[in-house]
Amino acid sequence: MRKWSQGLAIVFVTAITGRAMAEGATIEVVKEKDQSLLASFNHFDATCASGLNSALDVQWNSSLTRADGTTTLQSVAFLTLHYVNTCTGDDVLYSGFALNTNGSVSTDLGHGHFDAVVPVMTDPDPETGLFLSGTVNVSLDFTANGATATVRDHTHSKGGGVVTMNNFTVSSRPGVATGTANATLQGNNGNTFNVELIGGQPSLSASLGKDGFGSMTIVTKAH
Repeated sequence: MRKWSQGLAIVFVTAITGRAMAEGATIEVVKEKDQSLLASFNHFDATCASGLNSALDVQWNSSLTRADGTTTLQSVAFLTLHYVNTCTGDDVLYSGFALNTNGSVSTDLGHGHFDAVVPVMTDPDPETGLFLSGTVNVSLDFTANGATATVRDHTHSKGGGVVTMNNFTVSSRPGVATGTANATLQGNNGNTFNVELIGGQPSLSASLGKDGFGSMTIVTKAH
């Protein structure tokens, strides 16, 4: 499962309304020099024969700059989640984002933290337009464990109800993230799951960044 990456120019093609992300105004962001946090987790729970597995990727950015040069006070958190429940037969990919989230990164990129409540959704059904949704509550602490380097990201992802395209560079340090991530998710056949997604385990990978330059495009696909 691909990691979310720091981005500096963002296009939102939907707005968040209630539990779902419905059609809304397009917001174009062309520049950003901000703080960023990224982490990837994988958690297995042997609850039933083949167990439950959660693969979670998260990203936080501190601010957005619109095309007219004004800087918003909105931070943004992105999340993608692959949840497999062999007890019920569910194998679902969710993704989403939330604005005005809390977070910070130290100037030396040594430590960081963010917390957010992120609404998520699946890719809409191509025939009906219906999709599954949920909410993820995440609170993570980041600690760097490597030297600062300039990182270049050229990626294109299609995860759940969100498409992302990145093209940027950023000053970044590798590290580890720990904390909590709890979700309430709609599953297939009317199932609802209350899930601890990382089970107290450290991240598989993480990074702390600042002073990025480039672009990211995000398009949510719900009709």
